[in-house]
Amino acid sequence: PDSTIEMGNMLSNAVLGTQIEPRPPLPPPPGAKEWIVSGAKLVEVPRPPSSGALADIEAFDLSNNSLTNLPEDLGSFLPHLTHLDVSRNRLTSLPCYPLPHLTSLVAAFNSVSALPETLFQ
Repeated sequence: PDSTIEMGNMLSNAVLGTQIEPRPPLPPPPGAKEWIVSGAKLVEVPRPPSSGALADIEAFDLSNNSLTNLPEDLGSFLPHLTHLDVSRNRLTSLPCYPLPHLTSLVAAFNSVSALPETLFQ
């Protein structure tokens, strides 16, 4: 075939002093029950690539990032979420919308002062 593989000099291709933006985390494989994106330097919650792509996720670990809020539709793309870890972020509040299956929330080391009553309904 006419395939070509080109191997460049890695050192000559590097740009010193340039920060490389982190890539969004890859979604979990279909049927996965857990998605861990801890320490991924996220500033927002990753969006699913398609409707229903995260439907089986029960545990979502977003700890050790730079999140300042959670999306209002988190429950719609994670309908079976039972465990959410958002510890060590920059959150000042938690969502007021219900996450009906949520039984465990870890939100330590944020600036959250109160839990919304509607979160666990």
